Formats: sequence, C-alpha cells, structure tokens
Amino acid sequence: MNPDEIYTPSKSLRKRVLRRLVPYRQQRLLNFKIDRPIVSFSFDDCPKSAVKNGLHKLDKEGWKSTVYIASKLLGITNHLGLHMDELDVTDAHNSGHEIGGHSYSHMDLTEMPLDCAIEDVLKNRDIIRSLKIPRCRTFAYPYGQTSAEVKKHLSKEYDGLRGIISGPMIGRVDLNQIQSTPLFTGKCFEEVLHQINGLSGQNAWLTLFTHDVRESPSEWGCTPAEIDTVIAAVKASGAEVLTVSDAITKLKANSL
Repeated sequence: MNPDEIYTPSKSLRKRVLRRLVPYRQQRLLNFKIDRPIVSFSFDDCPKSAVKNGLHKLDKEGWKSTVYIASKLLGITNHLGLHMDELDVTDAHNSGHEIGGHSYSHMDLTEMPLDCAIEDVLKNRDIIRSLKIPRCRTFAYPYGQTSAEVKKHLSKEYDGLRGIISGPMIGRVDLNQIQSTPLFTGKCFEEVLHQINGLSGQNAWLTLFTHDVRESPSEWGCTPAEIDTVIAAVKASGAEVLTVSDAITKLKANSL
C-alpha cells in the first residue's frame, strides 16, 4: 500500500475475531494509584498542521505532547495534508515534545510477515536516531493494528505501546496496548469532552490522539477551535498534562 492511500482494515471474519482477541494477549499490566488524573496529547503520522495548531497551542499552556513519526511520510502531501519535514521533527523535540516511534512505511503491521514488520519499525527507529533525537521510549501501532507476536517483540524495544481503544485507564494500564481516545471532528468530539469532564477526582490516565489540525480537517483530524475547547476542558478537569513516556514514568513510580 502506498503511504498516501486511505487505509481500510480487513473485514474478513478471521481478522475481525483476531482484533477482538488481541487486547487480551501478551499484556504488560501496570496497576497504579495517583492523586490527580493525567492527560496525554498525541499526534500521529506527523501532518504539518499539527505543529502550528496543536503543538504550539500546547506550548502556550506549558504542556508537551507525543508526536508519533512515520518517517516515510516526512514531507509528503496526502489526505491529511502536507506532512512535517525533518526540521519540524527536530524543532518539536527541541521544544520539549516527545518524538515517538511508528513504523517507517506506516503499513498495517498485521498484514506483513513478522520479520518484515519488525524490520520496518526498526528502520524508522534508526532514521529518527539519525536526526540526533534520543531513543523513542513509546510507540504507536499504525492504524492501531497489532498482534500478540508484534506486541511481544516491540515490548522489548519500547516502554509503552499505544493503540486506539478508546477510554480512560482507571488504576490499570496495559503498556503493550495503551488505550487512546480519538480527538476527531464530528460525532466523536462530544465523547472526547465527556471523557475529559469525567476525570475530576479519578485515579485515571487518558490519552488522546489526532492527526491533522486545520479548518477543514480529514475525518481523522480536528479543527483548531476543537483543540482550544479540549485544552479548556483539560484545564477545568484539574488533570496534569504529560507526554506518554513521562506519564508511564509517573505511573511506574506510583505502581501498586
């Protein structure tokens, strides 16, 4: 699949059953207790619009995010718009944002032989390192798709592996498939606000993910105004905002 093609997950019965089962396999569970909820913002696939309308808005709050880079997408234009280039990536890192791992080609890792999938991930890791950026501590599965075998292998390389199962993690997280709520425009947006508004007083970690941030976003992105609304809701919730890796560090320090 070319990186500019729009992905659709397999609808075969076998694949649909596997997607239901994989969250229960090769888990890396961490129980924790925190006195203040945590929110982590993440941006996937590196659209350039996420810099001005996402990262810079968080910078004004003194907050930092995690940016998951698929290096084959650097500088291209596709359905998410123009993507970040190498300078954008290093600038984000130098501004304090976490640069996280994706795969190089941004393909569904479950549609590739395991050795090819791991090779693709490690190629991306090496390209990011060549930009003088420290080792990526966390990874996001392209399209949220993974398998028990992929989880097992990548858990040796990364402190945490982020998926796309929605919802806050209350007192427990599977570090091999960290839940994340889509911050997408349209009908999904009210659910994001509902989850944020429910954080007050909870022993919970909520991660959010989106892609492009522009006035007419793709269905996998959101508008600048929606980012502003989410920022206001997070502030009102009293949550602490941390990168994904910093959140993991804090949860491990407060493990049970």
